[in-house]
Amino acid sequence: EISSSSAPAAVPGDSSPIAPATTPSRPSSSQTHQWLAVARFRTALAIVTMPLSVQALNAIYGTHASIPPAVVAVQVFKTQLLPLGLGVLLRWLVPVVATRVETAVRSVAGLLLVAFLVVTLTAIWSLVLAAAPGTGAAALLVTAIALAVGHMLGGPDEATRRAVALMSATRNIGLALLVASANHAPPELISTLFAYMLW
Repeated sequence: EISSSSAPAAVPGDSSPIAPATTPSRPSSSQTHQWLAVARFRTALAIVTMPLSVQALNAIYGTHASIPPAVVAVQVFKTQLLPLGLGVLLRWLVPVVATRVETAVRSVAGLLLVAFLVVTLTAIWSLVLAAAPGTGAAALLVTAIALAVGHMLGGPDEATRRAVALMSATRNIGLALLVASANHAPPELISTLFAYMLW
């Protein structure tokens, strides 16, 4: 049974709209600026929306979870803004070197993600499989709705519509896991988050 303090952590992945497990490796040139603009806005927005979402879920489910905005801000800074800033600085100082190492950095990041998933799923694979059917159906439904709404609200420019649709459909499982760990969530809830991510 999921404890009353940690139940809301099962949903905030949908309210943490940055840093999905996968992002477009190379957006088209017409899409790059629109995609980055939306990503930056949503990065800042998550600092506010995550704590508010947890409180809203507390009201719905009668639970007592919490996540201070400062904790979310630190996580966003360490995992999003700092790497982004270092990359921008490197490209500005030594653009030739930055271009050369970009592919290698992407490859290493992908391998680290795979290694993380393998280690984690090895520990809780049975729980993930048990949560997968219902979670998978919910994930597919939410993703389809988010894509449609994002595309519809993306404005007249097709590149912007695609960028907004993509960002609407991606979710930050890392921030959801932050909420779960801060509220001492049981393994069953953690496995649900991983099942959602895999689907």
